[in-house]
Amino acid sequence: MKRILPYLLGLVLFFGIDAAGKTFSFEYQKIVEVPEKPELIINNSAGDIKITGAPVETITINAIKHVRAAEQDEAEEVAEHIEIKVTQDRGKISIKTNFLKLKSRSESFWSKLFGSGEDSFGSVDFDITVPQRCKLSVDNSSGTIAISGVSGDVTATGVSDKMTLQDIYGDLVLNMMTGDVTLTSITGRADITTGGSNIDFTSITGAVDIHSTSGIKKGLYISGPVTISQTSGAVDIAYLNGDLQLRSTSGKVTVGQEEGTISIQTHTGDVEIKTELFSDKDFYVSTTTGSIIFSLPETTSGKVRIETSSGQIITKLPVSIESVTQNKLTGSFGSGGPQITLITESGDITVTEY
Repeated sequence: MKRILPYLLGLVLFFGIDAAGKTFSFEYQKIVEVPEKPELIINNSAGDIKITGAPVETITINAIKHVRAAEQDEAEEVAEHIEIKVTQDRGKISIKTNFLKLKSRSESFWSKLFGSGEDSFGSVDFDITVPQRCKLSVDNSSGTIAISGVSGDVTATGVSDKMTLQDIYGDLVLNMMTGDVTLTSITGRADITTGGSNIDFTSITGAVDIHSTSGIKKGLYISGPVTISQTSGAVDIAYLNGDLQLRSTSGKVTVGQEEGTISIQTHTGDVEIKTELFSDKDFYVSTTTGSIIFSLPETTSGKVRIETSSGQIITKLPVSIESVTQNKLTGSFGSGGPQITLITESGDITVTEY
């Protein structure tokens, strides 16, 4: 018997998913009448959520329950114990998935191993159409979140799967553990808190505030101030019309700015800035270990203070030097303009024209 058990376990590992049962699907639909200013709150444990705004006066909830089970009858029983609970309290419509236990099922080793009994499991995918003016609050423990075409404010919380928001005319509050976040065509403020997420934000009109542990941050066509605080990860922002404030420990920083000021403090990583220098505020860039390239238009004006402990200072534009040493330069170019401070302990600093 001792020799047979490892052999059976080996067969289970060999056959993998097929030995664990099949996937069965069960459809669900509900249409809810809504008031003038509706709010949808959805809590889902597992499955994808897609919400689309449309010129309608109802909320249409289409869902599919996916169940892993050995046989059809067992799948049906499990599906009956996946409750999609829809409630309404004045303007608030709540959707919640409840996974109810199958108390009559065995909890034996073999039933757990092959996906039967209480351990048969499932997920629920939602495809929901809401009025465009609808306010949204979405919490999904496991699965993607996709929202588009709404003008109400959006709050969304995810864990490890992708979050995508597009054509939103309202403010966003997003919380994500490790999944990627993609924002496109957002008119409103975006407050984003993540763990190790990559964030791609394009065509944003409004302030962007990102607090993150790690991950790549890439922005394009931003009209509003951007604040980023993170431990590690590259930052790449182009066509920025707004102030930038960045605090980071490590990662390369690349910025293309048309209007606004810049304040960057990072510990490890090169910094490349291309700016119109169109602001009355001061510009400040500091990195402990890394080089700085600061590019600006030929006809602009400003004052510079450049410091590097163990690197070269390179100026490729006409600077009227006030003082200069091996590691420090102060001066000005043009007439007036903002103060530019560039500091690194280990790395070259280059000021150039474009």
